Amino acid sequence: MNGAGGHDPVREIARSLSQVIAQALADGAPVATLHSARDLAQLLSLRGLDRLLAAVAPHAGDRWPAAMVPVLEQVRRAALECGREGNVEPLRRVDDELSLMAQAIERVWPTTPAGAAPDAPSAPRPAPAPRPPAPSAEVSPVSLATAMEGLPVARGSEETLRSVLLPPPAAGALRAALDWLLGEATPRPRPAFASDGSALEVTCEGVHYSGLHPAAEVLASVGGHLGPAGDRPNAWTVRVPVAAARETFLMLEQGELQLAVPWHAVSRVKLMPIEAIDALSGRKGLPVLEPITRAPRRAAELPVVVVALGLKRACLVADRLVWRMSAEPASLPGASPAQGIVRAVRSSDDELYWVLEPAWLLRGVTAPPLAEPPRRRPPPAAPPRVETPARPIAPAPAGPAPAGPPPPIPFPSRERAEARPEPVLPLEAAQVEPLAAPPAASAPTGSALPAVSEPPVVPTPRPLASPPPAPVPTVAPPSRAPARREVLVAEDSITARIFLARMLEQRGFAVHAVGTAAELRALLPHGPWALVCADSELPDARGSEYLTEIMRAAADTGSPMVALVRDGADERLARVAGVVATLRKPYEPAALARLLSRLVPDLPGTTRAPGHPPDPGEWGAR
Repeated sequence: MNGAGGHDPVREIARSLSQVIAQALADGAPVATLHSARDLAQLLSLRGLDRLLAAVAPHAGDRWPAAMVPVLEQVRRAALECGREGNVEPLRRVDDELSLMAQAIERVWPTTPAGAAPDAPSAPRPAPAPRPPAPSAEVSPVSLATAMEGLPVARGSEETLRSVLLPPPAAGALRAALDWLLGEATPRPRPAFASDGSALEVTCEGVHYSGLHPAAEVLASVGGHLGPAGDRPNAWTVRVPVAAARETFLMLEQGELQLAVPWHAVSRVKLMPIEAIDALSGRKGLPVLEPITRAPRRAAELPVVVVALGLKRACLVADRLVWRMSAEPASLPGASPAQGIVRAVRSSDDELYWVLEPAWLLRGVTAPPLAEPPRRRPPPAAPPRVETPARPIAPAPAGPAPAGPPPPIPFPSRERAEARPEPVLPLEAAQVEPLAAPPAASAPTGSALPAVSEPPVVPTPRPLASPPPAPVPTVAPPSRAPARREVLVAEDSITARIFLARMLEQRGFAVHAVGTAAELRALLPHGPWALVCADSELPDARGSEYLTEIMRAAADTGSPMVALVRDGADERLARVAGVVATLRKPYEPAALARLLSRLVPDLPGTTRAPGHPPDPGEWGAR
């Protein structure tokens, strides 16, 4: 629905998607715009559009092949229709058709740049910088449904089986690992499959202990890992990479270094106090890795990333968490910051990151010992049987035959017990109801009047000691009008803005999203808002004075405010400005739920948790 000032988040998303696709499919458009369009398609679950953009990506940066133009023109028309209608339904309606077109493009056109095609322009183009080939470009991926053929799966996994593609080594390793974990029991447990477009997670219950080590070894050979699935007994989670045109990483910073960890190798991410990080090795058994570069720790809390490979896992401490994003291979800019760092990637915003390979990071880490499952005690052995020599039973000596029948046995006669007297209850005269005389006896003898029988006397109940007061009619208090369920979000990153808006919409809010402080100031007076979420740094405003201004404007309309922060420095800046509630990036559903339960306690489906600080050692979901 349209909010104050005419801002509609659905319309804004559709307009942004239409603009990004128009820029990405223009002749000679840079590859980065195509990757931005893919990020939006993945965020909106447009799998067919994402696959089509991935299929045409090798031909980007030049004029499109003539035979490919009609396909791209259909995508442009659907995107233009999205912008006019203000929603993504036009693209969603043709998403399956776009997936079929992507398959045709993958079969017909080779993955060479369009400059080598016959219809390429005659003018020579400057040669791009050499980059390592993408790992998934050398082999054809395998569908997850093909790899798991014949394996019973949990309900709700069918869509993941149809849509996910795996590199052939990962597909073979995953099937072998599941066979080790599930064993040959009948019926076999049904694993559950889920994917976020960058990695595949499989949750298995009732695994065989003897298959854990072999499964971990085969998973480690393809960069996957295996770990316990929360607090569920005998349940384990498998995580492997999926086939994608661009690899996804978790970007972070250590000192002046920008580092990237492959997303499929990330087990957990959490912000922790420094003193709790030092106790991780003793309490959780998680070794803390030495930093690539040392820098003074200025924040009280630091991001901790649990990196896993096979059964091995360790903690990587960062100074700042950037974001989860996809990137493409890049040439090394110079000397590597460490001996084991051999490749780099470049993000869509042209930032260079050094890649930390899990095998190199965990080279000195040993897998933790696994607690053996309880064994059943064998039943106690029966005492040994001792055989004794058999002895013949001597017959009993015969006695004289009885002379006659035995005399009868006299039984004592049982005398009849006397009847017990009935208990007599003491009653007063007032408590005894008089009996009415019979009709014949009540008429006088010789009277000409007919006999009249009086009705029986109905006893009057004894009154209570104090009669209850008469009910006083009460007037119900007027019902409180439902609070306004509209949230104002100011976030300059369109990906983060859409992600936060979708999480809020799933909890029943109508979201009005803007990207600048000027738009935020224009919409604030239209409150009260259920929540005002303002980024601590926008393109046209930043700093504590800006946050103080927004907080006071929100307070004037009776709206609570939340500052969207990246790290401890931004959080301290918000505290200086007087903003108490903060939400850290990347946004996590669990953190948002806790924030809403505190600031919007009347929201249906949210409950206020008992008031105790969380244990820094409790690891939350990503």
